[in-house]
Parts: sequence; structure tokens; C-alpha cells
Amino acid sequence: MTYNITPLLRPTIRSLSTVKSPRTPHDGFLALTHLYAYFDERLISLTNASHVLQPQIPKNEIVEIQRQIERLPETLTGLPEVQLVDNLVTKQWISILCWQISLSSGYLSSKDDEASCMQYSFPAASCTKFVQDIASVDLSSFGAHGIGMEYKLFEICHALALVILCLPPSPRQSTHRSCLRDLMNIFATFRGANDPKLLSIMSDKLAQINVTYDDLWYDSMLHSKAPKEITSGEEISDFEE
Repeated sequence: MTYNITPLLRPTIRSLSTVKSPRTPHDGFLALTHLYAYFDERLISLTNASHVLQPQIPKNEIVEIQRQIERLPETLTGLPEVQLVDNLVTKQWISILCWQISLSSGYLSSKDDEASCMQYSFPAASCTKFVQDIASVDLSSFGAHGIGMEYKLFEICHALALVILCLPPSPRQSTHRSCLRDLMNIFATFRGANDPKLLSIMSDKLAQINVTYDDLWYDSMLHSKAPKEITSGEEISDFEE
């Protein structure tokens, strides 16, 4: 609960460039806080539906924010997996939010000489590496973060789906579709428990681009129980115990 008070990180922490690769949970927490160092109330207000009335942030400033975010240490070895996934997903989520702000501000371009974060295809390109980074993470490590993780994964999946839907076909589109499927496999494990409309929105988008995903939550529940015959009428009640 914030009682309508926007929580902000004051500019007293070190620049991202001075943070070494985390080795302890304390270091991992510091890396996470540095992700929010440049995500101030202006950016938060521009991500809301009423952002039309908000003043724009200069293009060069958004590019610099993206560059600062990318300076998060690439090596997060030694962190507990729950903390590792929090850092990786938050980093990708903030990058996507900055891209959305750039889109609504009219800054994006299809030119190759633009900074990658200012290109329409940015979510597709960045999600390819993101999926590789989280490939070996256990599903339970995502679920441990609850509603915040669900909303972050939704924004990431939704941006990637929009890019696949709106941009012309390219040789890498099959890779992008594969990334979306992998991300949806994770996002769907929340089963819309916190906000059912999120899963519904993504299911509609996936139907438009003919991408399917696996019900990994159902599979994990199935294999966690002793083998037994499950009839059609018993299936739901058994797994809701």
C-alpha cells in the first residue's frame, strides 16, 4: 500500500556503471534498485493511460536511460534464482516501457542507423536475448514474485506480439514467434490468477498470429501427483485442492 504516494528512489545511489557483477543477495538487491534509478515519476506518468496530457521526455534522454539499463551486469552468477529472475525480468520490463513511451511520443524509426531501442523492432530483438537468459530458470522462481511478475511478463509478451503483428514478415520472424511462445509458456503459469483479462488479451493476440503455447502449470501439477486415472468430471476439482 502506498496511500497514493508515489515511491521514488532518490538520486543518492551510484551510477549503474560502477556496480560490479553481483555475488551475494545484497549485491543482487543493489543491482535491482539501480534498474529503477532512472525510472522516475515522469516515466511512470507517461506509462499511464492519461499520458497524453503529460509533457514529452526528450528522445536523447530516453536513449540514455536505455543505455544505462543495459549496463546492468551481464553476469549475475551466485544469486539465488528467485533474485536472478527478478533482476532479468525487471530489466526487460523497464526497457519495454521505455520503448512504449518512445512509440507514443513518435520517436521510433525503421532506419538501421537509429539506436536499437528507437527502432520499431526493438521488442523482438531484445526478447531473443532475454529468452536465452531465462531459459534455465525454474518456473517456481517466476511464480514466487506474484502479481508484479505477472504484469511485467504481460507487458513484455504484449509488446512482442504487437511487433510480430504489425511489422512486415522477415527472415527472423520464426525466431520471434518462438520467443513469444516460450514467454507465454511462463506467463500462462499464472493462469490469470491476479488479473484474468491479461491472459485473455494475450490469448486473443496469439490467435491472430497463430502461435500456441503449452500449459506448463497443468503439466507440473499432473506430474506432482501420484499416477491415477483422471476422468473428465474429476480433473478440475482434483487440481484445485
